[in-house]
This record gives sequence, C-alpha cells and structure tokens, in this order.
Amino acid sequence: MSQTKVNYQNGLIYTMRERGTQNIFYVGSTTCLRKRRNKHKYSSKTDNRRIYTYIRSIGGWECIIIEELHKFPCNNKQELCLEEGRVQKEYIAKGYILECGNIAGRTTKEYKQDNKEYYSNYMKKYSEDNKEKLKEYKSNYYNNNKERLNERNKERVLCDCGTEVRRNGIPRHIRTIKHQKWVESQN
Repeated sequence: MSQTKVNYQNGLIYTMRERGTQNIFYVGSTTCLRKRRNKHKYSSKTDNRRIYTYIRSIGGWECIIIEELHKFPCNNKQELCLEEGRVQKEYIAKGYILECGNIAGRTTKEYKQDNKEYYSNYMKKYSEDNKEKLKEYKSNYYNNNKERLNERNKERVLCDCGTEVRRNGIPRHIRTIKHQKWVESQN
C-alpha cells in the first residue's frame, strides 16, 4: 500500500469543545479536518486516552463540536506541531484549556522543565523505595566499568579559567582561589 504525500500547505489548527458551551478542551492540527474528525470519532468509542474518556464522560461524540481555528500553511509536520503547541500554550495561559498533558512540539527537556516538581518528587520517592536496588546497581556498574571510569577520570581537561585539571578534580578546582578570582573577573 503506497502512502500519499501530505501537503502541509493545507495545514490548519482546530479546536474541540462541548456543544452548547465555549469550553475548549482540545487544540489540534491537521492537513485534512474531515479525516481527522473521523479518526477522533472512531477513537472516542474505544480509546482510553484522556481526551476520549472525557468525550465519553460528557455524553459521547454527539456532544462535541470541532471548529477550524485558523489555517497554517507550512512546509513540514514539525512546523505544524510547533504552531499547534504555541496555540495550546496560549489557550492554557488564558485559561481556556484547563489541562493539557501533551503540548505539541514540546521536547522531552521542555516537558521535564515544565514538570520539574513532579520529577523531583518522583525521583526522591523512587530513591527511597529502591535504596538497595540502586546501591547494588551502582556497585555492579562500577565493578564492570572500573577501567574505563578510571581512564576517564585521569583525562586532563582545560577549565574555562585556563587551568588544566584532571576530570575528577574539577569540583575541587572550582573551589580554588585562582578559579574564584577568574569567576569574579568575568562578572
């Protein structure tokens, strides 16, 4: 089966809202709204993702309106996703969308930055719950990679202040008077 080439010049941004209200609960992007509407309709019957369980909870597909927000001709999927993400962030900031787990075009790094507190708490809890497992893992890793780690630590690197130090000596070097004076001179 051959795939048809997507024409991103037909790109558009659309919203989903409850019929009879202005409650927008989804912002999406597509190049063919009719096909995308049909995919949403099919998924709303069986898919367990948050958007589709929400649609079922308010009465099903008959209670949904999909509207084109604006056309967005572009060159590729990435550009379309970035515009979708921009609009999602704009609507979240205005309070139109209450919760949006996946912001289109957002990198993993941006997601983790936006959810810093969650990840911090998660890692603390994971570390507490798995102390022995982590201790054993670190010990095994060190024993299996001892030679490589020692070679890496012996490497000499050039600090921004101009001093050459061993890689594992960087934290100690950063506390030296010479490095501190260099930092002050940079400010």
